[in-house]
Amino acid sequence: MDNKKTGYFIVLRALTYCLIDIRATDNIKKANILADVFHNIPNLLTSERSEVEIISELGLVEIQDSHLA
Repeated sequence: MDNKKTGYFIVLRALTYCLIDIRATDNIKKANILADVFHNIPNLLTSERSEVEIISELGLVEIQDSHLA
């Protein structure tokens, strides 16, 4: 695997997408859901969980699948 597919790249990419979408949405409910993800990712990264565990817990499978395709 190349470096873009390891080292929590997908999790950090999700963090980027969340911040962009939070700022772009007019839907307050969607913004709240994304903010929860945005705030949970740093805590999960420091909890020594694997990237796979974090992806599974946050429901980021679609991001992982599209990135690895």
